[in-house]
Amino acid sequence: MQIVTKDDLRPASRKAECFYCKQPISGVHLADCVQVHDNYTPCVVFIKKVSTGEVVQYRTDIWSYGGLNFYLWEHGNYSCDCNRALFFERTKGNEPENINCGESEYVVEIEVHGKIQYKDI
Repeated sequence: MQIVTKDDLRPASRKAECFYCKQPISGVHLADCVQVHDNYTPCVVFIKKVSTGEVVQYRTDIWSYGGLNFYLWEHGNYSCDCNRALFFERTKGNEPENINCGESEYVVEIEVHGKIQYKDI
């Protein structure tokens, strides 16, 4: 039995429930919820806006079947500034407009279990 905590929420959501199984905080995750299985590991992504130096913390999950996998953040969709801008602004309660693609406006560090496991070069 795994209890739903605030770490199971998504920053952009106004609902106090698990993003995946929709159970309320302090409730119990459904048996088929991905939060219950070992394929995903909770992490904190520190997203830095290079032009201002501002850093936000974005809580999410990372694929961990067979080991931690940072592909999405290193080479996939989350390596692009357009997605990083969305995560950055939504942690502050904003919905960004006119987002540009690229790979130079935001850098990330990913913390898993209290240790930085990935860092943009």
